[in-house]
Amino acid sequence: MSSDVTLNTLAERINSCWQRTAQGVLDTARLCADAREQLEEEELEELKSQLDFSRPTFTKLAKVGAKSELYEEQVSALLPPHFSIVYQVANMDDEQRDRAIAQGVITPGMSRSELREWVASQNGTQKRDDADKPEIIATLRATKAYSDDLRNRVMKALRKLEEQFGFLLDGPPDPERELKQAIKEIDQEIRGQTRRYITKLKKQRLHAQGRPRLTKQEREDRWPFTDDEVKISSDADWERCEEVLAFVGVGDEFARIKDATLRLHSYTEEMLQKHKKDGRGQTLKEFKVILTGVGDQSSSASKSKSEGRAATR
Repeated sequence: MSSDVTLNTLAERINSCWQRTAQGVLDTARLCADAREQLEEEELEELKSQLDFSRPTFTKLAKVGAKSELYEEQVSALLPPHFSIVYQVANMDDEQRDRAIAQGVITPGMSRSELREWVASQNGTQKRDDADKPEIIATLRATKAYSDDLRNRVMKALRKLEEQFGFLLDGPPDPERELKQAIKEIDQEIRGQTRRYITKLKKQRLHAQGRPRLTKQEREDRWPFTDDEVKISSDADWERCEEVLAFVGVGDEFARIKDATLRLHSYTEEMLQKHKKDGRGQTLKEFKVILTGVGDQSSSASKSKSEGRAATR
């Protein structure tokens, strides 16, 4: 496969079915897996540059697409339309996945937190080969005199050591840490998608009409922006990404990038519509609900009161 037209068509197919339904996720994953097997390295990199998601996401999708068991009807019918959850299921071994299905854990409506909690509950029941079993180098025992605050400080210190030395730390879940990490990934994905779109747009404008060589003036006419003007730094916020896209004349693309990124993290179409015009802060308030499965109780209470007042009128 060496034709740019063919690569463009493949990219359009992948982007068009991406994250719409559970079957759409699986279709995208299979296309990615096939592309990884069939394309030359140079062609594969060119394809990745045209996609609506990052290279690491492509790698994860290709892994999902290589799992033929996920495409069996009794499994695919139970998967939710969220890539992040489907990827978690893909990482299960056959025994664990079959057990999750038998216990009714894997369903179209399951949340990431529900699946994560179930997997954590299975850690003590799964058998491992001795060669794969991690070595225990220390055990930490806390007395009953340990306060909750002291326990939290100890866990925070241990997690820093975990990041520094790369060991595996078993401990209670830390929803706040997971939330911060997931939000960090959302911000990175939006920056990455914005950079890739700017790069692709520049290439398209400079090579329009098939001219292989352009004069300096022609290049400036087609792309009259300096690198600094369109730079997306590693700490750029959403407003900067939207500003740069508008600056090069494609301001509407930010909404597409935002939606594509949030779909990666289990936002439903209803949520996307709800936050269509919202900024980062308001939009990401919803994410805590997605991670924990717990809604905003104050909002729910307010809604109940409003409904009650309406019913008495």
